[in-house]
Amino acid sequence: MPTAFQLIEFDIMICLLIVTVMELVFLIYFIVVEETFKRGHLLTCREISTPFNLALIVIGVSLSALTFLELCIIRFEDAFNAIVVAQNLLTSTIQIGYIFYSYERAKGIIELIFPFATNWLHMFVSIAPFFLYLEAIPDIMILASGDAPRLDKIGHIMAIIGGTIGVSLDVLFLFSFMRFLWLTRQVKTPDNRFQIISQYGIASSVFIVLALALFAVFSSVHAHWFLGVAICFSIAFLVLILMKVSLHYDKMFRMRNTTVSVLQQVTKRSTQATEIHRTTVTQ
Repeated sequence: MPTAFQLIEFDIMICLLIVTVMELVFLIYFIVVEETFKRGHLLTCREISTPFNLALIVIGVSLSALTFLELCIIRFEDAFNAIVVAQNLLTSTIQIGYIFYSYERAKGIIELIFPFATNWLHMFVSIAPFFLYLEAIPDIMILASGDAPRLDKIGHIMAIIGGTIGVSLDVLFLFSFMRFLWLTRQVKTPDNRFQIISQYGIASSVFIVLALALFAVFSSVHAHWFLGVAICFSIAFLVLILMKVSLHYDKMFRMRNTTVSVLQQVTKRSTQATEIHRTTVTQ
Protein backbone atom coordinates (compact mmCIF):
# COMPACT_ATOMS: atom_id res chain seq x y z
CA MET A 1 0.00 0.00 0.00
CA PRO A 2 1.42 3.45 -0.91
CA THR A 3 2.75 5.54 1.97
CA ALA A 4 1.61 9.09 2.71
CA PHE A 5 4.77 10.41 1.05
CA GLN A 6 4.10 8.31 -2.06
CA LEU A 7 0.54 9.63 -2.29
CA ILE A 8 1.79 13.21 -2.12
CA GLU A 9 4.54 12.39 -4.59
CA PHE A 10 1.97 10.80 -6.91
CA ASP A 11 -0.15 13.97 -6.97
CA ILE A 12 2.92 16.14 -7.57
CA MET A 13 4.12 13.84 -10.34
CA ILE A 14 0.72 14.01 -12.08
CA CYS A 15 0.93 17.81 -12.05
CA LEU A 16 4.52 17.63 -13.27
CA LEU A 17 3.54 15.25 -16.08
CA ILE A 18 0.76 17.61 -17.18
CA VAL A 19 3.17 20.56 -17.16
CA THR A 20 5.80 18.63 -19.14
CA VAL A 21 3.28 17.50 -21.75
CA MET A 22 2.01 21.09 -22.05
CA GLU A 23 5.59 22.27 -22.59
CA LEU A 24 6.02 19.65 -25.30
CA VAL A 25 2.73 20.58 -26.98
CA PHE A 26 3.68 24.26 -26.93
CA LEU A 27 7.07 23.42 -28.43
CA ILE A 28 5.45 21.51 -31.30
CA TYR A 29 2.93 24.33 -31.82
CA PHE A 30 5.72 26.91 -31.93
CA ILE A 31 7.74 24.88 -34.42
CA VAL A 32 4.77 24.21 -36.71
CA VAL A 33 2.92 27.54 -36.50
CA GLU A 34 5.36 30.29 -35.53
CA GLU A 35 8.50 29.01 -37.23
CA THR A 36 6.89 27.42 -40.28
CA PHE A 37 3.39 28.58 -41.28
CA LYS A 38 3.72 32.22 -40.19
CA ARG A 39 6.98 32.53 -42.13
CA GLY A 40 5.34 31.21 -45.28
CA HIS A 41 7.24 27.92 -45.28
CA LEU A 42 5.84 24.52 -46.20
CA LEU A 43 5.40 21.99 -43.40
CA THR A 44 7.89 19.29 -44.36
CA CYS A 45 10.05 16.94 -42.34
CA ARG A 46 13.14 18.69 -43.62
CA GLU A 47 11.79 22.07 -42.56
CA ILE A 48 10.91 21.16 -38.98
CA SER A 49 13.40 18.40 -38.19
CA THR A 50 16.35 20.66 -37.50
CA PRO A 51 18.95 19.38 -35.01
CA PHE A 52 17.77 21.93 -32.43
CA ASN A 53 14.11 20.95 -32.80
CA LEU A 54 14.88 17.23 -32.65
CA ALA A 55 17.01 17.67 -29.52
CA LEU A 56 14.24 19.58 -27.73
CA ILE A 57 11.55 17.12 -28.80
CA VAL A 58 13.68 14.18 -27.62
CA ILE A 59 14.15 15.90 -24.26
CA GLY A 60 10.41 16.58 -23.94
CA VAL A 61 9.31 13.06 -24.92
CA SER A 62 11.94 11.44 -22.67
CA LEU A 63 11.01 13.66 -19.73
CA SER A 64 7.30 12.89 -20.17
CA ALA A 65 8.03 9.16 -20.33
CA LEU A 66 10.35 9.43 -17.32
CA THR A 67 7.65 11.08 -15.24
CA PHE A 68 5.00 8.59 -16.38
CA LEU A 69 7.23 5.67 -15.37
CA GLU A 70 7.65 7.18 -11.92
CA LEU A 71 3.88 7.15 -11.55
CA CYS A 72 3.96 3.46 -12.52
CA ILE A 73 6.59 2.79 -9.84
CA ILE A 74 4.39 4.34 -7.18
CA ARG A 75 1.34 2.30 -8.23
CA PHE A 76 2.97 -0.96 -9.35
CA GLU A 77 5.94 -1.73 -7.15
CA ASP A 78 6.37 -5.24 -8.60
CA ALA A 79 7.78 -3.75 -11.81
CA PHE A 80 10.18 -1.49 -9.91
CA ASN A 81 13.50 -2.91 -11.23
CA ALA A 82 12.51 -2.94 -14.90
CA ILE A 83 11.09 0.57 -14.73
CA VAL A 84 14.16 1.94 -12.94
CA VAL A 85 16.38 0.60 -15.74
CA ALA A 86 14.12 2.34 -18.28
CA GLN A 87 14.30 5.53 -16.21
CA ASN A 88 18.09 5.39 -16.22
CA LEU A 89 18.07 5.15 -20.02
CA LEU A 90 15.64 8.06 -20.27
CA THR A 91 17.71 10.14 -17.85
CA SER A 92 20.78 9.53 -20.01
CA THR A 93 18.77 10.50 -23.10
CA ILE A 94 17.70 13.78 -21.48
CA GLN A 95 21.31 14.58 -20.58
CA ILE A 96 22.49 13.77 -24.11
CA GLY A 97 19.76 15.94 -25.62
CA TYR A 98 20.68 18.81 -23.32
CA ILE A 99 24.42 18.44 -24.00
CA PHE A 100 23.88 18.38 -27.76
CA TYR A 101 21.46 21.32 -27.77
CA SER A 102 23.59 23.45 -25.45
CA TYR A 103 26.82 22.66 -27.28
CA GLU A 104 25.39 23.49 -30.70
CA ARG A 105 23.87 26.73 -29.40
CA ALA A 106 26.97 27.72 -27.45
CA LYS A 107 29.60 26.57 -29.95
CA GLY A 108 30.42 30.13 -30.99
CA ILE A 109 30.69 31.26 -27.36
CA ILE A 110 32.88 28.31 -26.39
CA GLU A 111 35.20 28.99 -29.34
CA LEU A 112 35.64 32.54 -28.01
CA ILE A 113 36.25 31.47 -24.41
CA PHE A 114 38.29 28.31 -25.10
CA PRO A 115 39.78 28.72 -28.61
CA PHE A 116 42.63 26.34 -27.76
CA ALA A 117 40.35 23.44 -26.80
CA THR A 118 37.69 23.54 -29.53
CA ASN A 119 38.69 20.28 -31.22
CA TRP A 120 39.14 18.41 -27.95
CA LEU A 121 35.78 19.61 -26.68
CA HIS A 122 34.04 18.56 -29.89
CA MET A 123 35.50 15.07 -29.53
CA PHE A 124 34.51 14.98 -25.85
CA VAL A 125 30.91 15.89 -26.69
CA SER A 126 30.86 13.26 -29.45
CA ILE A 127 31.82 10.40 -27.11
CA ALA A 128 29.69 11.56 -24.17
CA PRO A 129 26.53 9.65 -25.31
CA PHE A 130 28.51 6.40 -25.36
CA PHE A 131 29.50 6.71 -21.70
CA LEU A 132 26.11 8.00 -20.59
CA TYR A 133 24.33 5.00 -22.12
CA LEU A 134 27.07 2.59 -21.08
CA GLU A 135 26.20 3.02 -17.42
CA ALA A 136 22.79 1.39 -17.99
CA ILE A 137 24.21 -1.83 -19.49
CA PRO A 138 25.17 -3.45 -16.13
CA ASP A 139 21.66 -2.72 -14.80
CA ILE A 140 20.13 -4.37 -17.86
CA MET A 141 22.34 -7.42 -17.39
CA ILE A 142 21.46 -7.61 -13.70
CA LEU A 143 17.76 -7.40 -14.57
CA ALA A 144 18.14 -10.24 -17.08
CA SER A 145 20.38 -12.54 -15.00
CA GLY A 146 19.32 -11.75 -11.46
CA ASP A 147 21.44 -10.48 -8.59
CA ALA A 148 25.07 -10.03 -9.63
CA PRO A 149 27.28 -8.12 -7.16
CA ARG A 150 30.15 -7.76 -9.64
CA LEU A 151 27.88 -6.24 -12.27
CA ASP A 152 26.46 -3.95 -9.61
CA LYS A 153 29.96 -2.63 -8.84
CA ILE A 154 30.64 -2.13 -12.55
CA GLY A 155 27.35 -0.27 -12.80
CA HIS A 156 28.40 2.09 -9.99
CA ILE A 157 31.73 2.75 -11.72
CA MET A 158 29.99 3.45 -15.04
CA ALA A 159 27.52 5.74 -13.26
CA ILE A 160 30.40 7.69 -11.72
CA ILE A 161 32.12 8.04 -15.11
CA GLY A 162 28.91 9.09 -16.85
CA GLY A 163 27.98 11.48 -14.07
CA THR A 164 31.44 13.04 -14.13
CA ILE A 165 31.21 13.60 -17.89
CA GLY A 166 27.73 15.09 -17.62
CA VAL A 167 28.59 17.41 -14.74
CA SER A 168 31.88 18.47 -16.37
CA LEU A 169 30.16 19.50 -19.59
CA ASP A 170 27.33 21.25 -17.73
CA VAL A 171 29.80 23.20 -15.58
CA LEU A 172 31.79 24.07 -18.72
CA PHE A 173 28.65 25.44 -20.39
CA LEU A 174 27.76 27.37 -17.25
CA PHE A 175 31.24 28.89 -16.97
CA SER A 176 31.31 29.78 -20.68
CA PHE A 177 27.94 31.54 -20.50
CA MET A 178 28.89 33.48 -17.37
CA ARG A 179 32.31 34.40 -18.73
CA PHE A 180 30.84 35.64 -22.01
CA LEU A 181 28.29 37.85 -20.26
CA TRP A 182 31.03 39.23 -18.04
CA LEU A 183 33.29 40.03 -21.00
CA THR A 184 30.48 41.71 -22.95
CA ARG A 185 28.72 43.46 -20.06
CA GLN A 186 29.62 46.94 -21.39
CA VAL A 187 29.56 46.10 -25.09
CA LYS A 188 26.44 46.75 -27.16
CA THR A 189 26.15 44.75 -30.36
CA PRO A 190 23.38 44.65 -32.99
CA ASP A 191 23.28 40.85 -32.72
CA ASN A 192 21.90 39.72 -29.36
CA ARG A 193 21.94 35.98 -30.04
CA PHE A 194 24.94 35.16 -27.87
CA GLN A 195 23.57 37.28 -25.01
CA ILE A 196 20.23 35.45 -25.21
CA ILE A 197 21.93 32.06 -25.38
CA SER A 198 24.14 32.93 -22.40
CA GLN A 199 21.33 34.26 -20.22
CA TYR A 200 19.04 31.29 -20.74
CA GLY A 201 22.01 28.93 -20.84
CA ILE A 202 23.04 29.93 -17.33
CA ALA A 203 19.56 29.18 -15.98
CA SER A 204 19.27 25.80 -17.73
CA SER A 205 22.80 24.76 -16.72
CA VAL A 206 22.11 25.59 -13.07
CA PHE A 207 19.03 23.34 -12.98
CA ILE A 208 20.76 20.50 -14.84
CA VAL A 209 23.73 20.61 -12.45
CA LEU A 210 21.31 20.74 -9.51
CA ALA A 211 19.45 17.70 -10.87
CA LEU A 212 22.67 15.71 -11.22
CA ALA A 213 23.75 16.79 -7.73
CA LEU A 214 20.45 15.59 -6.25
CA PHE A 215 20.88 12.28 -8.04
CA ALA A 216 24.43 11.88 -6.74
CA VAL A 217 23.47 12.67 -3.14
CA PHE A 218 20.14 10.83 -2.86
CA SER A 219 20.43 8.08 -5.49
CA SER A 220 20.49 5.38 -2.81
CA VAL A 221 16.98 6.40 -1.72
CA HIS A 222 14.81 6.49 -4.83
CA ALA A 223 11.85 8.27 -3.23
CA HIS A 224 14.00 11.27 -2.31
CA TRP A 225 15.98 11.92 -5.47
CA PHE A 226 13.55 11.40 -8.30
CA LEU A 227 11.03 14.11 -7.45
CA GLY A 228 13.69 16.80 -7.17
CA VAL A 229 15.50 15.62 -10.31
CA ALA A 230 12.27 15.57 -12.35
CA ILE A 231 11.35 19.10 -11.24
CA CYS A 232 14.82 20.41 -12.15
CA PHE A 233 14.69 18.70 -15.55
CA SER A 234 11.24 20.15 -16.23
CA ILE A 235 12.37 23.68 -15.38
CA ALA A 236 15.51 23.29 -17.52
CA PHE A 237 13.35 22.07 -20.43
CA LEU A 238 11.12 25.13 -20.07
CA VAL A 239 14.16 27.42 -20.06
CA LEU A 240 15.46 25.81 -23.28
CA ILE A 241 12.07 26.37 -24.93
CA LEU A 242 12.10 30.01 -23.82
CA MET A 243 15.60 30.34 -25.26
CA LYS A 244 14.32 29.05 -28.59
CA VAL A 245 11.36 31.45 -28.53
CA SER A 246 13.56 34.43 -27.65
CA LEU A 247 16.05 33.59 -30.39
CA HIS A 248 13.23 33.29 -32.92
CA TYR A 249 11.69 36.66 -32.11
CA ASP A 250 15.11 38.31 -31.96
CA LYS A 251 15.78 36.96 -35.47
CA MET A 252 12.40 38.24 -36.70
CA PHE A 253 13.10 41.66 -35.16
CA ARG A 254 16.48 41.90 -36.89
CA MET A 255 14.96 40.83 -40.22
CA ARG A 256 12.25 43.51 -39.93
CA ASN A 257 14.84 46.15 -39.10
CA THR A 258 16.93 45.09 -42.09
CA THR A 259 13.89 45.26 -44.36
CA VAL A 260 12.93 48.72 -43.08
CA SER A 261 16.51 49.93 -43.51
CA VAL A 262 16.63 48.68 -47.10
CA LEU A 263 13.28 50.31 -47.90
CA GLN A 264 14.45 53.60 -46.40
CA GLN A 265 17.61 53.52 -48.51
CA VAL A 266 15.62 52.74 -51.66
CA THR A 267 13.17 55.55 -50.90
CA LYS A 268 16.00 57.98 -50.22
CA ARG A 269 17.74 57.12 -53.49
CA SER A 270 14.45 57.38 -55.37
CA THR A 271 13.81 60.81 -53.87
CA GLN A 272 17.31 61.98 -54.74
CA ALA A 273 16.92 60.73 -58.32
CA THR A 274 13.57 62.53 -58.63
CA GLU A 275 15.09 65.79 -57.38
CA ILE A 276 17.99 65.51 -59.82
CA HIS A 277 15.54 64.90 -62.65
CA ARG A 278 13.47 67.94 -61.67
CA THR A 279 16.57 70.12 -61.50
CA THR A 280 17.67 68.95 -64.93
CA VAL A 281 14.24 69.62 -66.43
CA THR A 282 14.12 73.09 -64.86
CA GLN A 283 17.48 73.99 -66.27
